This record gives sequence, structure tokens and C-alpha cells, in this order.
Amino acid sequence: REFNKIISQVQRLGSQHVILSSDLGQASNPRPSLGLAHWIRNFLSVGFSKTQLTQMIKDNPLTLLGG
Repeated sequence: REFNKIISQVQRLGSQHVILSSDLGQASNPRPSLGLAHWIRNFLSVGFSKTQLTQMIKDNPLTLLGG
């Protein structure tokens, strides 16, 4: 299953090296915020912490952008 493959990759890399985002938003797809909420729920369900999710969603992109 694709989700399990992604989870395994993120676990191997470590949350400090991952940016979690959504590629949704097209007219035929849900809003990006709904897609991201789906990922967050799934990552939490397999044991990722809120701190790790904050790192992947907020902190890592900010660092990449030089903030």
C-alpha cells in the first residue's frame, strides 16, 4: 500500500528531513487543507508525534525558505 511505503520512507529519513504537504486543490479534488488533515490523522495513527508533524509541516519548510 502506498501509505505504508511513504510512512516507511519518512521513518527511515527522520522527520527532520521531510516536508509534509498536499498537492490537492484542483477543481476535481478536495481542498488542500482537507488533504493535509487526512495525512496528519494517518501519521498520528501510526505513532508520529505532534512535534514531529509540526516539524514536517511548519518548521522544515520555514528552514528551507531561510526563515
